[in-house]
Amino acid sequence: MARVAKKQLIAPPAPNLATAKNARPDKRGLNLLEAMNHPKLFGPIFSPPSWHNWKTVVKAVDGEKLTDAETEFSKSISGGRSSNQPSQ
Repeated sequence: MARVAKKQLIAPPAPNLATAKNARPDKRGLNLLEAMNHPKLFGPIFSPPSWHNWKTVVKAVDGEKLTDAETEFSKSISGGRSSNQPSQ
């Protein structure tokens, strides 16, 4: 029986967090929704209207304020629970 050589996985280098923090004076990174909307990151990918509901889910998970329409959508997929209600 022939032996199959295992591929060795090489992890990418860890990011330099000190340099990353110094690159932004406010020392705050982008949240997921900001990255999804950023024109130089993922904005072109997530700009079609078909992504609107997913963006609402991201806002709800991050605890951001939802519009009335987004709140209704959130309730429709969460069993009627409001996104700002604590879980019981």
